[in-house]
Amino acid sequence: MKMDLLKISHVRPNSEAERSGLAIGDLLYSYNGHLTATNEALTQIIKTSPTGGTMSLYRNGALISVQIQGPSLGVTTIPVNVDPTSYVVEATNQSLTNPIGKPLRIGEVLFFLACAVFFVWLMWPSDPKAGGRCNPAFPAPPGFVCR
Repeated sequence: MKMDLLKISHVRPNSEAERSGLAIGDLLYSYNGHLTATNEALTQIIKTSPTGGTMSLYRNGALISVQIQGPSLGVTTIPVNVDPTSYVVEATNQSLTNPIGKPLRIGEVLFFLACAVFFVWLMWPSDPKAGGRCNPAFPAPPGFVCR
């Protein structure tokens, strides 16, 4: 049976949601016994529960409960209409991060890829007949001769 639920699309780092174990893809069902079918309903319920409470959610088809402490949750949600008992999360909370732990931006990814391509181009032996270069540290691929 399909239901209107809220799907977690982002969990803010160091938030109450992260400390409570909420994950991307979880389907929020209720908070302190009140159904959370819309973002507005969830916001109103959280405002009336400043000390926290119990959140019921579906994870991989199973209904589980987690304890939430405090008035702020720290999640981004989107409304969905799904059958929660057959819904299985395929996404994870892990994503590519840079050395300081922040998510990679598209510019950083493109820069990394450009550097990798340049390195391969620079180090890969080319056909000497075409005026290419050879690197003695790397063996030539089949069909190429380095002198």
